[in-house]
Amino acid sequence: MGTHDPVLKNLGAKHRYYNEVVKEAIANNHTEINLENEDVKVLALIDIASHKRNLEFILNILKSDDLLYVSRAIKKCTWLITENSYAHIIDPDNLKVNLYPTMTSKAKHKLHKHIRNNIKDEVRAEKFYHAEDTIDASLKWLPKCSVPFIESKAKDHYDELKKTRLFKRLCERSINILNLIEYDHYLSDEKIKAAKFVQKKDIAIFLNAVERMPPDKTLNFNKNTTKLVMAYCPDKIIENFNKYCKHLHLPTFVKYLKPEIVKDFIYKQTSLEDEFPLPFFDNFQHFIQRMPVEERFDFVNKVFIEQVHKTQTTEASSDSEITKMKKLSNLLYCTKYEWYKFAPFDVALNALRHCSSDEKYDFLITLMKCCGRNQNNLQTVLKYYRDKHINDSKDSKCFFLNELLSASNFSFYDDITWSILNDFFKSLDVCSEADNSLGKYIEIIIVHCIIKNEPVPEQLQKKFVFNNTLIKYHKKLKPDDQLRVFNFIFNYVFQKTHGLNEINNEEEFNAITESLKSVLEILKDWSKELIDYPSVLQTIKDVVKIKTEKSWNSDLSHLYNVNKSWKKLMFEESLILEPSEKVCMNALKHDPGLLEQNEGKVECLLCDSKLYLKEFLKKVRIYFSEPFTKRVLSQNLLRLEHPNDHNVVIRNLCTLMGQEDILKVINKYTPKEAKINWDEEDGLMLSVRRHIAKNMHFTRPHPPPDAILSYAKGDYLQYAVPSVLAIFYNMNSSLFREQVPKLFNSPVSLQKLGIRLAVTKLNNDDLVKEFYNLWTNTKITSIRSIIFQFTYKLLCRQKDDHKIEELWNLLRMFIDNLTFKEDKAVYSLLYKTGSIPHIIKAKYIERNHTFLETYLAQEDTDIDEFQRYCMEETLLLDCKHVMENMNEDFIVRVLLKFVDEKFFCKSPPAKRPRQCYINPCDGIISVLSVFLLSAKDEQKQANKYKSILLPILQRALGKLKEEYRWRENIKALLDHLRINLVEYALKNNMIIPLKMFSDINEELVNSLNIPEYYTLLTQWKLTVEYVKHLHSTLDIDNGTEKISLHPENFGRKCLEILKQDVAKHFTRIYLIFYKVLWETLKDLCTEDERIEVFLNMLSDEDFIPGYLTITKIAAMFFSDYGGAWESGDKILQKLKGHPSKEVNMHYYYYFNEYRNM
Repeated sequence: MGTHDPVLKNLGAKHRYYNEVVKEAIANNHTEINLENEDVKVLALIDIASHKRNLEFILNILKSDDLLYVSRAIKKCTWLITENSYAHIIDPDNLKVNLYPTMTSKAKHKLHKHIRNNIKDEVRAEKFYHAEDTIDASLKWLPKCSVPFIESKAKDHYDELKKTRLFKRLCERSINILNLIEYDHYLSDEKIKAAKFVQKKDIAIFLNAVERMPPDKTLNFNKNTTKLVMAYCPDKIIENFNKYCKHLHLPTFVKYLKPEIVKDFIYKQTSLEDEFPLPFFDNFQHFIQRMPVEERFDFVNKVFIEQVHKTQTTEASSDSEITKMKKLSNLLYCTKYEWYKFAPFDVALNALRHCSSDEKYDFLITLMKCCGRNQNNLQTVLKYYRDKHINDSKDSKCFFLNELLSASNFSFYDDITWSILNDFFKSLDVCSEADNSLGKYIEIIIVHCIIKNEPVPEQLQKKFVFNNTLIKYHKKLKPDDQLRVFNFIFNYVFQKTHGLNEINNEEEFNAITESLKSVLEILKDWSKELIDYPSVLQTIKDVVKIKTEKSWNSDLSHLYNVNKSWKKLMFEESLILEPSEKVCMNALKHDPGLLEQNEGKVECLLCDSKLYLKEFLKKVRIYFSEPFTKRVLSQNLLRLEHPNDHNVVIRNLCTLMGQEDILKVINKYTPKEAKINWDEEDGLMLSVRRHIAKNMHFTRPHPPPDAILSYAKGDYLQYAVPSVLAIFYNMNSSLFREQVPKLFNSPVSLQKLGIRLAVTKLNNDDLVKEFYNLWTNTKITSIRSIIFQFTYKLLCRQKDDHKIEELWNLLRMFIDNLTFKEDKAVYSLLYKTGSIPHIIKAKYIERNHTFLETYLAQEDTDIDEFQRYCMEETLLLDCKHVMENMNEDFIVRVLLKFVDEKFFCKSPPAKRPRQCYINPCDGIISVLSVFLLSAKDEQKQANKYKSILLPILQRALGKLKEEYRWRENIKALLDHLRINLVEYALKNNMIIPLKMFSDINEELVNSLNIPEYYTLLTQWKLTVEYVKHLHSTLDIDNGTEKISLHPENFGRKCLEILKQDVAKHFTRIYLIFYKVLWETLKDLCTEDERIEVFLNMLSDEDFIPGYLTITKIAAMFFSDYGGAWESGDKILQKLKGHPSKEVNMHYYYYFNEYRNM
């Protein structure tokens, strides 16, 4: 093909020529293309291969190291993804095994994203979903899956759907996703906002979602949304107005209320139990304005001004209008004078004359806002203010004037109104030479003069300071007046640029350019076109010419960036106005000759150490190899011999040069020695080497590994780190595996980088193998520490059981091989179990505890008390969650050691008060309780009881008086047995510990006296009764056995115990019993179960102490759980209905405010 690229002027022409060449090659079936630039030639071959479905060529390009070629192939090979005939290639298993390992990291991520964006087959998309390693990565495939699959997975992983854009895409596929939204303070409101488009598909689903938003969140409906909901379901919105009020656009909503029903609608809102939805005047006024005109003020006057309900002497019924008026008046927060907004003007004016002095000023502002365009009313208000307040303070008058000018349009004032307003301006002395704070009023006077065709006084022009374009008055003026104001402000500012030829210094030049910028802003704000003002355009050219001639450094970019569409008019001057990469790119697009004309400026940009024209240089390399690229290259190569700007020069060379050429430069400067001799080393050579090492990764494609490794050594490694990480991270996995020995056999600093890279580049099997070899072959603590930390992190992140076992075997080997001289970071990980996978957590705890016991026994162990506590006890606390998997011999040994050393430690002589006591053994005691409860059969639990718990009870119970620490530990142990019963025994299908609890109770009864230990004995008696009333039932939902309580029988048994105590001791023992009962049930029962227990304790009306007990508990219960009134309503009703005066008096004492419920 004998086509030659002519001299072309811009990128567009080059692209058109390129397209012609490709079309001709496809049409004539040419395999050779004569294009001068190698990059363009390869891109053309890719386009041709893609058109011909040349699969082998495309796959080879995808494996290329050059990201430009790979990106082009990915962009052009969408057919490879969408057509099912290639599904065996674009398959997650095939990609993972055959293609991805041979692609660079960036190429792999690009292809993966392109597949996700373009795949059409839902079944294939679901396969990719399951192939991802993390749930976050999997969820990105959901929008491409089938609707049933989307709904199922979205429900399972609702909490992980944090990105609103993803949630919106899922709702686009299925609006039923909105039904998954739950009451969520953190996500739901954001998700609903993202899915607002659903309202046009199914308004009912959208509103149901809105109703389930958190109460403190608001979704502001605009006018259109409010119109939509009112058009489709007005009855639902009106009936549930209190729920939707904060979301609605109220001015639009009220239009859908018939004027004659507005008053009844307002009254209805006052009768709702929820908070009144319209507490502020700004919202409420829309409903008043919707009332019939003749009724508005009459309603407002009666309810809010005269407040006729306060004159009512007889008690009105709850549904009477007087009662509704009273409620409404009490619920609204606003001042009386605000209501005169709805009054006839003469009525409001008369009220103004009789209002208090404190309210008069605000009343006047309200009255003024009601005048609108009625000049007579406005004049009346202004005259009143002038007569009464003309001598007020400056701030007061300014405030009044600001309110006046915002409430009315001064351009419509007649002569009389303007004359009064002018009196205010005179009283403020706006033309004073001394005061510059009244510029707003000067603008208004000037605009008034202009629209009245009056000359603007010279004094006002001197006082006028340009800080805006007067566009804010545009909408207030008639078209002719708009033009007059524009002409004034334009001429006023533009005349300041006329002295351009008379400037003497850069400061004067900058002042003129600022004025010129203001002129451009005026044109833009007033929607004028620069091309219609050639004098302004010529002034810009003159400014550029003067700057060039004078060689001044003034920044002119503010002229160039005022309006994007005007930039084409300044194209010739653009490089002077704004020397930047985007301007250079614009020159390539439209006329590269501009770069030739401003060669010096372009060279300065390329050598500016603060800039890096990356995108510009990339375009130049691909499309402008002759002669521009060669000239830039030669200039930058020469600058290597200069002492400055090596950083940007090296980046330019890396971006412009092909791999072969840049390797020559890299090899030329490769350091021969790893250590820098700072005294003898050539400073110029050292600088070039440092910046080559630092910027080598900017080349396309990346240089081979040996090139960067030749710099990544000794003193040069600190500079080569960015390039090492970038080059090795982007390397394909197959090549990286070959480089691992080089990295791991290098000096320590490079080894550390190699370990970081290996974690991201190697698969699990290879990583385990390499880490094992490196660990066994090194004694360097810092390397061992990094290996250990990364293995730990990988183990914590892993979800696959097989990979977890592989990593655990590796980490276990590390632990077994640890010395007592490792880095402290390693030891700190040994007791952190929170993120360790559940299936190996028990093994992890046991293995680490065994090592730490030995470590802590060393005499020279250098750790503080907190670290010792973490190593001894914090590690063991997680045993509770994996007790079934723990080695029983290990747990027994650890617990017995704890009992000997800490449980029965001697109390110090000086006892602290009980309220200040913090039990240091509380955590391990909790572990002990879970161990005792974790048994699948009664015999195993009996063995645990006899071997551990019984000796503790027998040893401790006899000395509780002497040893208060023993007493606290025993109490903590018994509390934890009760507290952990449900969570760790019943929910985990362990045996119901009736036998053990009964034995404990018997031991307590035989060892403790009632007067001193009544609370403990009663609490444990109730706990045993609770266990006796447990029974197994079949859970219909999942077919498993579920242990639950018989609350009715248990409640009657609690009542029986209370009766026995009253009979045996004294009546008022219920004052102790109720606290014991409440503490016991709080740990063991659900709220519903507690309510049933309490109700059954009220089964005997003749037993007054029973009712008084529940009264005391109810008072505590409802003060702690204020929202539980509904579930406890039956209890209150039974207490209230009891015939006993004593019970009634207690009821009204505790629940007086609820007696009318």
